[in-house]
Amino acid sequence: MKDAAASSEQEQGASAHSTRNLLPGLPLVDSPLFPTLRSKGAFGQYLAAAESLHNKGYAIVDLDESTIATFAEPICSSLKPCFDLAAWRHSTDHHSLRIQDAWKNEASVRHLALLPEILDLLETVYGRKPFAFQTLNFPVGTQQHFHSDAVHFHSEPAGFMCGVWIALEDIHSDSGPLEYFPCSHRLPYLQLRDIGKQVSDDLPATQEIFHAVWQAMVRSEGLQKLTFTPRRGQALIWAANLLHGGAAVRDRGLTRWSQVTHYFFENCLHYTPLHSDWPWGSIAWRRPLDAATGAIRPVTIPDWKDDALIARLADFTPENYLTVNPDVKAAGVNPWVHLLRHGLRERRSW
Repeated sequence: MKDAAASSEQEQGASAHSTRNLLPGLPLVDSPLFPTLRSKGAFGQYLAAAESLHNKGYAIVDLDESTIATFAEPICSSLKPCFDLAAWRHSTDHHSLRIQDAWKNEASVRHLALLPEILDLLETVYGRKPFAFQTLNFPVGTQQHFHSDAVHFHSEPAGFMCGVWIALEDIHSDSGPLEYFPCSHRLPYLQLRDIGKQVSDDLPATQEIFHAVWQAMVRSEGLQKLTFTPRRGQALIWAANLLHGGAAVRDRGLTRWSQVTHYFFENCLHYTPLHSDWPWGSIAWRRPLDAATGAIRPVTIPDWKDDALIARLADFTPENYLTVNPDVKAAGVNPWVHLLRHGLRERRSW
């Protein structure tokens, strides 16, 4: 017969095992173990957001309107002189007005990107600490074709990136509001190879090369478009692969002040698929800035002690890796996958 102390210790061990995340390489909201994580209370006060991100690929969050107002007013007043709204209103083309990375110079943009409640929510539902690496500020609707952010910035492991769109004013349906396709986050992540392309001098490095594929997938899957017309202070969080864009602006006299912040997560590598021949050729690795510090985000992958490894990746070729690592070649393993999951930790040569 087991004594009470031994029995209690065994029960605690079983409880710890039952709540342990068995798939740390996946965002919690993407995990096939999501139902178990939910039942164990992994998402706490953010359960509704976690369920929406898991099931639909997005979540709508109500932030404190008065708090957002304190950021919105200085953001709009300081950035408005940067835009020629009069010229835009008399134009008939679909070009958008935006400022990228205003967080570097505008304190209110940076503080909005670093809202503690957003960072806490993202860490809870993704299972890793987020960091803001890019901001976009818009005075009017973008009218941008729907797209996945994952062709512009991607992570390894996949899925550890998201966007947060915050309304800085009440958004009118005629102002070109945000559009998105629920459940499109479950479509495949696209690389150039998937559409029969490779990086070359004559290949336009723009998302337009994927437009026909996204359109075909939306039709094939029967996905339905929704429009986001929030009040000031509401935010929409979208998963890395959710298709989204900007509706047509029906009234150019209206503004649509908003801020998008893109977040990566710790313990990942980052690259640009539009400029990469993943996984067999050259990869356009990113060295993202951290808006919290203004510095390049250091590599924090466990067992990586030398940040110069990132620079060495620019010299990586699959052919050389297989030549100097014949055991990998004999195993028939994808060299990029082996490098990222095993080779770097094992200090392999290439």
